[in-house]
Amino acid sequence: MRIKLLVLPLILAFGAYGQEGLRGLVKLDFQVPQPTSNKAFKESFTGIMDLSGSLCLSIRGFNFGGFYRYKQFQVQANKIANITTVQMVNGAGLRLGYDHWISDKSIFSSSINIGYNWISYNRVSCQGHAPAPFKETGISLEPNANIYFLIDDGFGIGLMASYHVLTYAFDPAPICLDQFHTYNDSDKQGLTQGFSFGFCVYYDLAREASSDY
Repeated sequence: MRIKLLVLPLILAFGAYGQEGLRGLVKLDFQVPQPTSNKAFKESFTGIMDLSGSLCLSIRGFNFGGFYRYKQFQVQANKIANITTVQMVNGAGLRLGYDHWISDKSIFSSSINIGYNWISYNRVSCQGHAPAPFKETGISLEPNANIYFLIDDGFGIGLMASYHVLTYAFDPAPICLDQFHTYNDSDKQGLTQGFSFGFCVYYDLAREASSDY
């Protein structure tokens, strides 16, 4: 009874069962990022994790909503010895996408995330002085491609790939990496960019609600 009372508002809000009605979607992804640019960033950091969640409204395949994303990169020994500096990127913004039903059990989804990001660092090491607090911000543009395989009514898992461009040109000097590794001026030019690949989860609130009611 309690479950029915909880899901009834979702049914009213997101519409009836089916691909044509207004629905609420939850999408999660768990990826590993790989830096591609600028050269100083690529030479210094290795991707550790790229996690994201979004809540969207969808009608006739088109969906829009909000997302939150967390990325983490770290300097590894094969990049710069004895340095373990970590870069953390927290981002949030707007998600726009389209879901194409390949069959009753598979969906191809494409989307683009446009967000605002906060970049910070920890485990910063400097020679001869304590590291100064350093934070940056930037706008991100991130196209995504997903394929979901439904394993239950309204629930699926799959694979995805994404590429992000961040309006932040990485400079190793503020976090003292230039004290441990040699960079050319040309290495510091260009926006921060990266490719991610991993797993994704699809959860259709309207379909799940209709099944329980």
